[in-house]
Amino acid sequence: GAFRQQQLPAWQPVLTPKSVLPTFFIIGVLFLPIGGLLYWSSTKVNEIMINYTFCDKYTQPIYLHPSLYKSRFSQNHVGEAPTFYYENVTQFLDTTWGNPNNLTIKRCTIDFTVPETMQGPIFMFYRLTNFNQNRRQYIKSYDPGQLAGQIVDPATLNSNCGPLATNENNLIYYPCGLIANSMFNDTASDLQSVTRPSISY
Repeated sequence: GAFRQQQLPAWQPVLTPKSVLPTFFIIGVLFLPIGGLLYWSSTKVNEIMINYTFCDKYTQPIYLHPSLYKSRFSQNHVGEAPTFYYENVTQFLDTTWGNPNNLTIKRCTIDFTVPETMQGPIFMFYRLTNFNQNRRQYIKSYDPGQLAGQIVDPATLNSNCGPLATNENNLIYYPCGLIANSMFNDTASDLQSVTRPSISY
């Protein structure tokens, strides 16, 4: 039959500028209001971006340089510049288990203003720069023997896990390598309002 012999009737359009350009124009006109609606809705999003990379260099509150923060609000309000400072504390954000080992916890405190009411839901994200997980050095930076529980010589680890195989005292990292030691482990506490109607400053 024609189906088995692949001889079914077919139509192959001839693409010419005279037929293609009007089609693209019509599609563009149809998608124009959709794009405008998406752009308008994106301008209604309120956001605050704060770069706290250098927080550990300041032990007293300091106003952030304009290059370290950015805010956008639907009413074009401009809030006060955020402040941050670094401190060593002995209490975890989650106080359920206390601190039986008397660990010193590094904490960065950030104060920022929200010039207008933000409607929920409110999301918090973090952004990493120069973090290239697809590079060969990153992908190969682990030792399968160590992960399998074997005792591995530091010299072998230096070839597989560099540059995070051993510390300055030649003590082995468990686990070693960039993959195991590049997890984002910052803990963000619940946001706390420092201005309340019942408090006067």
